[in-house]
Amino acid sequence: MDAINLWAALRSLHPERTERLVEAVGPVFGTAESFIEHLDTLRQGAAIANGRCGYIGNPYEQIAEDFEVLVCVAKRDFGPKQ
Repeated sequence: MDAINLWAALRSLHPERTERLVEAVGPVFGTAESFIEHLDTLRQGAAIANGRCGYIGNPYEQIAEDFEVLVCVAKRDFGPKQ
């Protein structure tokens, strides 16, 4: 599976989450594995930003959660099988 098909599958499974993240994800290309790594890198950055913000009006809280869900689904359903 390539990254475009993976992103399309994630968009169909989680349309609201992917809509919020479409600008942060940027252009989609490459293999599914490299795209999952890209999503995981973005997830880590969002988690750091979320941790550094306060609780009231934190703009990164939802984004961090969205990335966490998408990375988990991508790894579980579309990642390399062991």
